[in-house]
Amino acid sequence: MTPQQRSTLEKHFSATASPFSRSLSKTQSSTTLSPEPPELLDVPKHSILSLQNWARTSLQNTRFSALSQKDRYNAEIYWDGYMRAIEHILDMEDQ
Repeated sequence: MTPQQRSTLEKHFSATASPFSRSLSKTQSSTTLSPEPPELLDVPKHSILSLQNWARTSLQNTRFSALSQKDRYNAEIYWDGYMRAIEHILDMEDQ
């Protein structure tokens, strides 16, 4: 991921993050020390779908990039795992 891509991604998520997720870092240390179960993280579905589309685009770009065959193979494995994780998240939507 290039610094420009990371910056764009961070801007997107900071603009669409719920107030709870923005304050997560402030409460994280007290939550990890507490015996209570962690609170749910509220993330809009369109943000997850946006990540899924970004991963598909990144995978396609990787396939047509000038990377060595080994690097391309490793990148494809990475993006495949990334997309599988997103699919699992979407499968758990109503749980």
